[in-house]
This record gives sequence, structure tokens and C-alpha cells, in this order.
Amino acid sequence: MHAPGAVEWVDDTIALMQAFENVYAEMSVINSLVPEADHAEVVRLFLEAGLGDRIMFGSENQPLGPIVDRIDAVPFSSAGQKEAIYCGNAARFLGPEEEFCRLPS
Repeated sequence: MHAPGAVEWVDDTIALMQAFENVYAEMSVINSLVPEADHAEVVRLFLEAGLGDRIMFGSENQPLGPIVDRIDAVPFSSAGQKEAIYCGNAARFLGPEEEFCRLPS
């Protein structure tokens, strides 16, 4: 599902994800279409709820530069959290990580 596009829906989304461990949130709407302050708040709330392992990168077909800048500005507790959002969480959801997170040579 899309992560919520507004901060007021985050609590419901977090409750749903906590109730159902197979629900992941794809971040394309909050990464590209909501104000930066809301983006940072939504990501912070997901991380504080312990759901950093179930949020996935998305772009909503928008330019990647500004989206990467937003994600890079989030104060992650480890580089691993950011790497998981960029690829690892989706790879775990879709299949073997080594098939999805490898950059072309």
C-alpha cells in the first residue's frame, strides 16, 4: 500500500501495519508529492513505531534527485535503515536480496 500522503493518517497506517506483519508501506506519495516537513514526520513516526523494516522506496515517477535528498535528510539511526528503505525491504518482500540490490557492473 502507499504510505499515507498526510500526517493525520499515519496513526491508522501504523496500527494496520502493527496488526498485520505482512503489510508493507511504499513511500512514493510521501517521497514526492507531500511537503518536506510532512515527509520527515511520517518517516520518523514509522521508524519510532519499529516499522523501518517494512517501508519501501518509491518515486511516483517523479525526479529522483529531490526524493533522494529528502531521504538523505532523515536522521536514521544507522546507514542500514536507509539501505533497507532504498532496496533491502523491497527485496525481502519480492524475493532474494542479491537479485534486487546489486548495482549493474
